[in-house]
Amino acid sequence: SDSYSVVMGGIAGKRVSNIANIPDDVVELFKYAAFGIPRAFLSMIWEYQRRKSRSTQQSIINSITQEYLSSRLLEYRSLVKKVPKFRTIILAGEDLLNEMGTLVRDANAKAIPAQEKQISIGILKDDVSPIVKRMLDLLVEAGLIYQQTDVSHGLPARVYHRYVPHTAVLLGVRAFSLGQHGTSPRQIVEVIKYKTVKH
Repeated sequence: SDSYSVVMGGIAGKRVSNIANIPDDVVELFKYAAFGIPRAFLSMIWEYQRRKSRSTQQSIINSITQEYLSSRLLEYRSLVKKVPKFRTIILAGEDLLNEMGTLVRDANAKAIPAQEKQISIGILKDDVSPIVKRMLDLLVEAGLIYQQTDVSHGLPARVYHRYVPHTAVLLGVRAFSLGQHGTSPRQIVEVIKYKTVKH
């Protein structure tokens, strides 16, 4: 939402000492990498403060966001032990998550030069069988994708379920930097703040 950055910044302002010593673009990037989870955002900030003298800023940011994503995926995969009958759809769900990231990155190759961005994946409602719905629901419950409101297009109307893959997945595939290495946090945040494409 429009107030997301302000709310997350307010939380950090109360909980993180010396937040002013961290570059604004780094703080902003961690806000989005946390994908709406304040505790994750604060953990990334604290980890950055702990490591900031050990390596380059970009490598620290990449390492922290990917470690966070790895821990989320590890927790998601642990569902296999908890509910063995869902093993196939849990593993397929991770493959789907990775493919979502790739599709968003590829869509952004056209959107970013026009100063727009794409973050959503549309799945035709008619193609969502009960087992596919369960797979998607598990990803939502694990916090790895976010379900937006459905949209309809065309006549007769085709209804699409819309999902946003975790921002850490998108950062990992460089979805906001046209696949380029070495893009600065400032440039990435700038793209994240672009207007979202219409479809």
